[in-house]
Amino acid sequence: AQNEMESQAYLNPGTTTVSGVIFYATKATTNVTVEVSLYNVDAAFMPTTVIAGTTGTVSVTGTAAAEYTVTFTTPVSVTGNYAVVLKNTTNKTLNIYANNAKVTTYGEGLGYVYYDAGSGMEWIDHQTGYGQDFEILAHPIVSYPITTYYTASDYTICPTTQVSFTTTVAPQTLM
Repeated sequence: AQNEMESQAYLNPGTTTVSGVIFYATKATTNVTVEVSLYNVDAAFMPTTVIAGTTGTVSVTGTAAAEYTVTFTTPVSVTGNYAVVLKNTTNKTLNIYANNAKVTTYGEGLGYVYYDAGSGMEWIDHQTGYGQDFEILAHPIVSYPITTYYTASDYTICPTTQVSFTTTVAPQTLM
C-alpha cells in the first residue's frame, strides 16, 4: 500500500561508508516506485529520522523475484546503528522478500513495518505487526578498509613454475 514502509536495522559499532542499498522484490501487476533511505534508529532499533543524503528511488518492474539497487548520489558516512528503509510511494502492491529465521539467530528483532495500525500511521515491530519476526532482504552497500599482505614461496618465477601465495588479512571489525 502507498506510504507503507519496511525496515531492517544494522548494528554498526563505529563509522561505515554506505553508497547505496540492494533489496529483493516483485510487483503484483503494475510497476511500483520504491523510495530507499537510511534512517537513524532508537535503542529498540526502530527508525526515527532519515539520514541526510541517503534517499533514492527505483522502479520495481518484474513479477519474478529480482534484485534492485539504489545508489546514493554521494556515499554517506554513518556512525552508530542505522536501518535500511523501503517505502512504497505508489498505491500498488509491492512484494518485498523476507527471511523468517528462528528467533535465536543473529539479527532477529531488528525489523519494523510502518503502516496504518488503526490509530494512524506508526512503526510496529514485525512480531507485533505480523506475529512473526520477518527480516527483509535489504542490505546496505558498504565499504571499509582491508589491509592485505602477500608473501610468495619463490620470487624468481619462470614460465610453468608453480608459486604459492600466503596472505594475512586484517579487516576492520564490524558486527
